[in-house]
Amino acid sequence: MVTVPVATMKKKDPQPAMLEKYEPFFAELDKDSKRFSGINIQYYENPITKENDITTVTFDLRIFKAELEMMNQPTPAFQTILNQQMQQNTIEEVQLGGE
Repeated sequence: MVTVPVATMKKKDPQPAMLEKYEPFFAELDKDSKRFSGINIQYYENPITKENDITTVTFDLRIFKAELEMMNQPTPAFQTILNQQMQQNTIEEVQLGGE
């Protein structure tokens, strides 16, 4: 069994030497584009040579902001636990004040 890095499998065209230093950056972009919809990578293939001639990376701030807001919103299950904890704290405060 041989393990082949994903980056190696994706590339069919030889990479120019001047782009090799950007490989870690593109690997990170590729990983994050799968997790966040605010990062889009588009590859434009040359119809004649079938090589990837142009690659564009788009960062959509509108989507980033929406995703960040969603991450900061408590889930319904967490909100339920939080409400229960607040009710429990209120009951304990009343009991302590009444003693």
